[in-house]
Amino acid sequence: MLLCIGEHAEEQDAWQEVLGHQLDAGLAAADPARTVIAYEPVWSIGPGKTPADAPYIQKIARFVKERTGGLDVVYGGGLKADNARMLAGIPEIDGGLIALTRFAGEIGFYPEEYLEIVDLYLNA
Repeated sequence: MLLCIGEHAEEQDAWQEVLGHQLDAGLAAADPARTVIAYEPVWSIGPGKTPADAPYIQKIARFVKERTGGLDVVYGGGLKADNARMLAGIPEIDGGLIALTRFAGEIGFYPEEYLEIVDLYLNA
């Protein structure tokens, strides 16, 4: 199971409560041995939005790991060439999800860009 969590901009001050509630509700009937948590702040999703920085993502990933007994945490949906090395440098992050590789022009998925992202992440 992949449990996706994230907070809206107006919830940032209460992120622990918001994400804690999402984790409790989402994991209530889950098998922890078959569950991965994907985190991406809702406020950073979409073209022109400012992505979360490494200290913020690390803070959240630590919280999630502590709250869940160490379940894997991946950065959801936003792993791309621009942030692959930064995300790979966060010890609490266990990977990332790649969605579309182009968000402007010809929007879509391009395998050569996918391979570049994977290479940047694995060889950071």
